[in-house]
Amino acid sequence: PKITDSAMAADLKAATSQSQKADPAEQAKLYDTAIGFWEQAVELCDGRAKDRALRNLADNQRVRKSLEEMLGSGAECAGSQKDANALQELARQATTERRWQDAASLYRKAENMWDLAAERCSGAQQQLATQKRDQVAIDGHNVEFCAPRFERAREFQTKFRNTSATLTPTEKQTQQQITETLWREAVAQCKGAAGDLARNNAQTVSRERGTAWTAMLPPDLPSLPTPRANPPAAAPAAATPARNTAGTGATTGAAPASVANGVAGAVSTA
Repeated sequence: PKITDSAMAADLKAATSQSQKADPAEQAKLYDTAIGFWEQAVELCDGRAKDRALRNLADNQRVRKSLEEMLGSGAECAGSQKDANALQELARQATTERRWQDAASLYRKAENMWDLAAERCSGAQQQLATQKRDQVAIDGHNVEFCAPRFERAREFQTKFRNTSATLTPTEKQTQQQITETLWREAVAQCKGAAGDLARNNAQTVSRERGTAWTAMLPPDLPSLPTPRANPPAAAPAAATPARNTAGTGATTGAAPASVANGVAGAVSTA
């Protein structure tokens, strides 16, 4: 039991160092210490205690191997990864604060830094940097082009549902057409989980209405930034939507702030 306590305490220090993105050499030393304790526990323990020691030893050895690869790639690789992680964290913070343009700029900087890390690293660390570069590129696209549209559709739908009891059948049909159109516009610019959720929302509105969709937008709808090229795997864009002249426009407000899977968490959880 005493050696297990020592091993778990060393594990906590190593894991904390990793979560705080400490210098890889420092992390390696802490994991070496934890591995040493778990190796002793494997020799001294029996039954469940030994199984637990084996699992923790294997987990720590995997982390230590990745640190060895990082250190073997040199200081430039480690430095680039550290800077890229820092920029990515700043972008996530801007996303939780709904500062879409700031977040997009920070994600582009993080993408550039991960690209540099991919050039400077080798082996598994190079693959990791490439994967993260591709992911932050998606996150950057979403916070700039998806989030404002997702937020607008969600807020219009909320307003519609809060007032639907007072609307005539014709007015209700019009509001549902607008709601679906706004969700379809979000689908066209959202990638990943956010795009899937926007598509599901559009389909739900369509089922509730029960009639064919006609593209329609509220009057005086503010324009939003559009990417130079259409994003891959986007839903087919509708023909130029008609403008509703009934006088009901989209509202503006704050999107939910939780971040999960890039921008999807920021714009999809109510």
